[in-house]
Amino acid sequence: MKKNFIITETQLKSVVSNLIHEKTKNIILNESDENDESPSEESISAAKEIENLEKTAAVSDDESKTIQDTKTEFNVSVKVSKYDLHMVDKALMSLRKAVKKYGMDEPIITIGKPYVKDIVFQNSDGRAQKHRIELQDISIIMDKVLKYAGNYTLVAVVDNLSGGSVLINNERCPSEYLKQTRECDGCGLPRIRYKIFVVRDENGQYKRFGGDCVQKYLGINPGKFINFLNFWNDYVTSFSSFSFDDDMDFGGKGFRGFSPSTKLSDINQIIMAAKEVLEKDARYIKKEWDYEEVSYGPSRKYRTNFGQATADKIENILYPDGGYTDKDKDKFQKYSNMVELPLDMDFINGLKNFYNNLDTTEMSGGFGDFMREIKELFNSDQARVKDIGPIGYGVSFYLKRKESESKETKKPSEYVGKINEKMEFPWLKIKDFKTGEGQFGPWKMWSMEDKEGNVIKKWGELDIKFRIEGSNPDDVNLNVGDIVAFISEIKKHEFNNYSKQKETTIGRASMIKAPKVKKSKGLDEIIYETLKKYKLLN
Repeated sequence: MKKNFIITETQLKSVVSNLIHEKTKNIILNESDENDESPSEESISAAKEIENLEKTAAVSDDESKTIQDTKTEFNVSVKVSKYDLHMVDKALMSLRKAVKKYGMDEPIITIGKPYVKDIVFQNSDGRAQKHRIELQDISIIMDKVLKYAGNYTLVAVVDNLSGGSVLINNERCPSEYLKQTRECDGCGLPRIRYKIFVVRDENGQYKRFGGDCVQKYLGINPGKFINFLNFWNDYVTSFSSFSFDDDMDFGGKGFRGFSPSTKLSDINQIIMAAKEVLEKDARYIKKEWDYEEVSYGPSRKYRTNFGQATADKIENILYPDGGYTDKDKDKFQKYSNMVELPLDMDFINGLKNFYNNLDTTEMSGGFGDFMREIKELFNSDQARVKDIGPIGYGVSFYLKRKESESKETKKPSEYVGKINEKMEFPWLKIKDFKTGEGQFGPWKMWSMEDKEGNVIKKWGELDIKFRIEGSNPDDVNLNVGDIVAFISEIKKHEFNNYSKQKETTIGRASMIKAPKVKKSKGLDEIIYETLKKYKLLN
């Protein structure tokens, strides 16, 4: 049976806005997905351990369980790599469930803003590599959980079976109160007690209570509290496994947060490689993804245009294939050897000045966030391998702005030729090439310009034989930037309301025939024809 849902116009707009924002940010603009690492094995293992702790947490009233370890600090802080955040979220969810199960208040969990940290470490061949990783500080404060209403403060729990004790959040407690005893300051009855709870009143006086009396004074269930202390002790041990360690060594599981894609390189080199690719392609090509079809279980995401995206081409220029495999260690080696390109500092400085002065305040949603990230990248001297995609987009955006500005100053396009008459085009530069699927099948459209800047468009095929100049003479296909020459019939003159310019559409192209060269006559032939003309021959 279908259910009908009622949604207001405001709610609908909100849903659509959120969908557009996420799609723009995560699909259209995100160029880092391929290089983003999965959570480390340690973080996955820690999250599973914590989940098992929460599932098996004991909540009985039995307070006889022994406190295994002496503990003095109940707050915990970790520095977490971006790649482990998903596992950390699962661990925090397990903590919330456990606290609820024990009937306690939720702890205060603070997740700081992301920040980057540059780390230098030795790779497997002994060379130093500099990496930039993304971290977040996460803290769990248990003060609210372990404080109770009234004039008493719980400062310690003493285990009469093991002799161990737990100080609550580093509270000060005289050593004599941390000894095993049968005494209780509440009822005054000496008897066998599993635990002694040490509290401090508002006057700073310390008292020791057994399980029954502490429940009367503080309102806590001793059994559940002891079980929670043991759970928390194990939880902190597992949760601390998420913490990023600056001194981690390379190899195996030891470089959490590091990956080949976090390797830092000279941003000027990346800019020059991006310029080379974009001047050839004349457009930015984003990475495209799809999901494998599986009969069960999660589907795996894979690239559908690997090697064709702008980021792939930039990377191939900077880090040519040296026979490395897809293994992380080999990729670390590959990214150690970057090709150095000649630097066009006029272009680089122009680009950086453009982004330094670019106002992104009016750019909203995912696109605005993306452009602010790009602006920040160009303010740095170095960038990660995983930043190549956004940098490529940033260079493309800059080139298009420059092209747009030059169009405003250059001579406007005019119509050429007469409709239904053939015309010779001795020099046309291919500016764009588009394909698509229409009502009558696939279509192709070529945009070209002559030396005067007049726009010429042609639908259908354009043979390689018409190319008279190209960036890659060995390429069997025409590319943007190639120069072509042919004869074609003028089909129509049309004003493009979108680009605000006059355009000439042409038909089928044919080769320009070489002009016939009149053969020069020799002296004997000239004398013969002269004698013949004046009838002087016998």
